[in-house]
Amino acid sequence: MTSFHRLALTASGLVLASTPSFAQFVEAEPNDSKATATVVAGMASGQTIDGNSISASTTGLDYYKVSTAVAPFAIYRHQLAITTAGTAGHTGTLRGLSQTGTEGVCPANGAGGTIGTTDSTFQTSSTTSVPARMNVWYGFGKGEEMYYRVTGTASTTANYTSTLTTTTVTPLAVTGTFTAGPISISTVGQTTVDTDLALFDSNGNAVLEAGLGYATNDDEHCTTAGAASTTLQSRMVRNLPAGTYYLGVSAWNAANNTASPTDEGYMTGNVLDFPGTMVNSSSSATASDRDVQISDGTNTYTASGVNNTVAYGIIWYTFTVAGGGITAFCDAGAAGVIACPCGNPPAAAGKGCDNSAATGGASIAGAGSANTAGDTLVFTTGGQTANGTTIILQGNAIAGGGAGVPFGQGVRCVGGTLKRLYVKSPGGTGGVTAPVGADPTVSTQSANLGDPIAPGSTRYYMAYYRDPIVLGGCAANATFNATNALQVAWQ
Repeated sequence: MTSFHRLALTASGLVLASTPSFAQFVEAEPNDSKATATVVAGMASGQTIDGNSISASTTGLDYYKVSTAVAPFAIYRHQLAITTAGTAGHTGTLRGLSQTGTEGVCPANGAGGTIGTTDSTFQTSSTTSVPARMNVWYGFGKGEEMYYRVTGTASTTANYTSTLTTTTVTPLAVTGTFTAGPISISTVGQTTVDTDLALFDSNGNAVLEAGLGYATNDDEHCTTAGAASTTLQSRMVRNLPAGTYYLGVSAWNAANNTASPTDEGYMTGNVLDFPGTMVNSSSSATASDRDVQISDGTNTYTASGVNNTVAYGIIWYTFTVAGGGITAFCDAGAAGVIACPCGNPPAAAGKGCDNSAATGGASIAGAGSANTAGDTLVFTTGGQTANGTTIILQGNAIAGGGAGVPFGQGVRCVGGTLKRLYVKSPGGTGGVTAPVGADPTVSTQSANLGDPIAPGSTRYYMAYYRDPIVLGGCAANATFNATNALQVAWQ
């Protein structure tokens, strides 16, 4: 391979052109790998990379470590397109890393993906895209980085030029506001396209939730108990605090730099090297349905007729989550929650699985103020078995990605560090109230048990209770059951 050097190089490999309008970046040999990539720092729209790549055995590789110019916060589409005065045989690729992982067998989550060290092709330029031989990635104006490679052939003897074009993308504004807590984001039932999702916060950072991994999803996990998922659409349930969020909806394969989360149905897709970007590997510009549904269990937004029509395109949405309060979730009969393990769905919405007393399922509700400066929060349950000891349980995470996990004859959606706050007996009423009388307040009891609650934090609550007669299909020791759950944002 030969290289073309139009101007003298600095120590970093960055070259300034003598033209008055734009700096020009020129290939600096050796640059046949990521480790020796020519640095292209702060590249702005209209600037170019010049190089030369000739190879009879497809080993003519020119690697560049490209960072884009810092710009005001927005969503930007960056496009590098290759042109040449000679034979147009160059191929551009965006580079990434391999990933390994195994999906959990429903309803159990997997361990999450493990990012490898192997340089991998993530996106390959197309001769039929407009413009031809372009590569595309999305960022937020933070000077995000990307490995870019140009590969030549035996006939590409002329120099090539890769020109950057950056445009601003206006996200689709989701109407309405969601309440802080578990938010479901899904393309299941909204499109037949094989979709990928990635969620970013108001600073352009991928959203992280402890115990689940990053807020990405390729294939929906957990559709049939005892089997791996075959759904090609995407679903994730994430606990989101108040704020503004940006959701990218792409065709397969798309990724940022984060590993697949534990509640993922496809854990071997390649990922990117650097944070703050999202890339779609599909060059198809055929209309592709990117409808999505977003819901907090009470408020639901459903997109309709949203299509992508550009190569490597990602449709972006933005939505708002408002501050907390008390929000019920883990309705055992609702979509997105796993089936009751004993074939015992609740008789009505807002309950846990039905029990051996056939009450239709038990429920929990909260009232009062979840304020650490003056906690008056009180829980009330109903629908348990008579005289069945009842325990109010607190956790600091959601279980099963919001879909829950089997728990006795019920479903438990409260996870993380679990604390047994109160133990009560319902007598003949089938319901309990706690705290009551001399009981410590919820926040005091939590601190007593080693989990002090800080203002602005979130905890999750449910009740589980004795259900002495085991229903058919459950293990003999499954002599307990569970209510639905509550998410509480503490002030």
